[in-house]
Order: sequence, then structure tokens, then C-alpha cells
Amino acid sequence: MQAHRSNRGRRPTCSTSVDGTHAQAGCRFVFYFVETHVMSQLDRVYKVINQANSGTLPQRLGQRRLAAPSRQAIIDAVRELLTIRRLDDLTVQEIVDRAQMSRPTFYSHFDTKYSVVAALIADMGRTIYERWNPFFEGEGPIEKDTLRHVSLETLRGWREHATLFSATIEGWHSNQEIHDTWNEINESFRLALTARLAKARPLEPGDDMLTAALISLCERCVYLAIAAPDSPLARSDEDLADVMAMMLTNCLRLPDGDARPTPST
Repeated sequence: MQAHRSNRGRRPTCSTSVDGTHAQAGCRFVFYFVETHVMSQLDRVYKVINQANSGTLPQRLGQRRLAAPSRQAIIDAVRELLTIRRLDDLTVQEIVDRAQMSRPTFYSHFDTKYSVVAALIADMGRTIYERWNPFFEGEGPIEKDTLRHVSLETLRGWREHATLFSATIEGWHSNQEIHDTWNEINESFRLALTARLAKARPLEPGDDMLTAALISLCERCVYLAIAAPDSPLARSDEDLADVMAMMLTNCLRLPDGDARPTPST
């Protein structure tokens, strides 16, 4: 009796069958099946690529591409509606009608109408901050001309978005998300102003209160200039920029010989 020979560990080949003809036919079938399957998958890949290039992706894939545009459409719709509606009177239905989308699409991006306004505020805050960068990144003494320039740019920027500024003030009192977003912007300006002051002179006790007060004063000046036409501050943006620059300069860089007030302990 011949000893049993195990095939374990051997690589199977097409010639291991007793019937070589059947084995070769079986191998050809396997190769044909694999080749056909691979080519089919490649055809599907090329089809998706062609659809992507032509803008005709299937709905499931196309939704991913539309995510960012749909969010922007909501933001644009709210920006437009704020020119004819107070924030408290604005409804989600009006927003989705203007943006030409469904309510589920709206809620896939934002929780409430206030969330959209908070996003607009954050974006505008970054824009205004960029306009202040030449001042924040400066070195040495604080120059009045630089402060006047950034103050005027701030006034012009918010005047271009006056309805958003009004919605910000309106929502600040009634919505926590807008309240927090606006306070974060003010805090970023306060920290940057304090850091800039440190490059002009050594910081002293009470400078954090000083910069916080100055940011609040500037905010109030901008608000009255935009929202209160009868206020003297609304008379001229150029004149108000001069006043804001003078106020900031005198507070942040006192003339020689002036006694600097010290905080009470």
C-alpha cells in the first residue's frame, strides 16, 4: 500500500486534476470570470468619473457635493431677508422658501434661524479682524493714523452690513448663541489689543480693564453711528473715525508727563 501523500501547503495548479482537459477548462472559466468581474468594476469607476465631470452624479453622491452650496444658499437667503425682516419676525419657512430647499436640508446645517445669524456674525467678525491686522501686527508706538484707518474700515464694513449689525444687537439680548458669538469676537479683539499694547509699552495692572472698556466703547460708537441716525455719531464716518482714533491713542499711549491713573485696590 502506498503511503498517503498530503497536498497540504502545496500551491494548487491547473494540472493537479486526473483529467487534465477538465482542469484546463476550469481554469479558463475562472480566469474569464475574474477578468469579466474586474472589467465590470472598472467600467463602473469610469462611469462615475465621467458623471462627475459632466455634473450628472447619482443623487446619493451628488448630495455630498451640494452640502456646501446648500449651506451657503441658506446664509445668502438670511442675509437678504434681514434687509426686509426683523430677526424676531423671520421664520425658517421664509428662509427655506427663499433658498429653494426643504426644511430637513435647512436643519441638516443649522439648528435655528439664530444659528445662521451667528454664522454670519462670526464671518463678519473675522473680516473686521483682518482689517485690524495692520494695527495688531505693528511694533513700537501706537500711531493715530493707523487707528484712524482701521476705525474707518470698521465703520464702513459694518455700514455695508447694517441689517446684520442690527440683528446682532437684537439677538444679543434674546439668544444665547448670538450672545456667545458676539462676546467671543469682542474678546478676541480685547486680547489682540492688549497684546499690541504690550509691544508699545510694559503692561500695567488694570490694562485688561482698559482694553475691555475701549472695545466696548468702540462697539457702542459703531452701533449708534449705524442704528441711530439722529445721533451726532452718525453725522460722518470720517469724523467718527477721527474721534475713535483720538480716544484710543490717548488711552493707550499717554503723552509724556501725564499722570497715568492707577486702579484702586
